[in-house]
Amino acid sequence: MKYTFPIALPAGHVACLSQQELQELSQSSSRSSSCQFLADFIQQHIEWIDRKLIRDLGYISAAAHYQKGMQVRSVEWLGGEDYVMHFEYQWILSQACLGHFEQGDFRDKVRFTLQTNRNLVFDLTAFGALSTSDEL
Repeated sequence: MKYTFPIALPAGHVACLSQQELQELSQSSSRSSSCQFLADFIQQHIEWIDRKLIRDLGYISAAAHYQKGMQVRSVEWLGGEDYVMHFEYQWILSQACLGHFEQGDFRDKVRFTLQTNRNLVFDLTAFGALSTSDEL
């Protein structure tokens, strides 16, 4: 499943991130500053995608859930228009009637492409509902 981020990159920053210029980059520092720009941009608008990136927390508990607070840890350029975003979030398990509270951190990653029209398209295939129905 593909998800197009609803906010395109600002036009003024596309030049430093275009596929042609990325192929011409020879210094890792230039590549890394482009990736940092993407990470900052996604973090500023994380509310548009955070809930789509939460995996099933049922293996922890049926009551485990995510609250706001996803953090983009980094963005890496894979080549061409392809990137991977590393992120983390905190899960919470609260059963107040039992006086039970737990929390933990979950780290994950997702691939995306930067299209020539400045749109980010995330590949959410791995984030679909998981099932154990085919296991023996």
